[in-house]
Amino acid sequence: MADTDTDPDPIGDATSAAFDAALDSDEATPPLSPEDDAPPPTPQGNSISQAFDAAYDDAIANGTTPQEAFQAGADAAGEVAVAVGIPAEDFELGMTAAQEAFNAAIANGATPEDALQAAGNAGSQATRKTNSTPDLNTI
Repeated sequence: MADTDTDPDPIGDATSAAFDAALDSDEATPPLSPEDDAPPPTPQGNSISQAFDAAYDDAIANGTTPQEAFQAGADAAGEVAVAVGIPAEDFELGMTAAQEAFNAAIANGATPEDALQAAGNAGSQATRKTNSTPDLNTI
């Protein structure tokens, strides 16, 4: 497992990268505030985001609701996260916050793309607040 005192945080990277990929955007997610510039995604984050993106897109293509598609993406990303050494509890912390934000945004009439953006922000914030995951911006 990576040394969290010197390496970028793959959990936060994965959360942000997963939602960026799901948005099918070539642009990075805007930072939460000017002082919250996140480090670039790690290779582990990229593989996690690819798993999320593929499962989400496949679920949407098969006619599921955006909420069901998000859950499919979260499940796929979680499997890859554990496979690359991220503790399931740490990944779940960010993904739970992300899914709650996604579902709330959809319930309030947001587009799936806007809901994914809200989810990415919530997931990143949640991983920064835990004691077991370092603040990505201080590494």
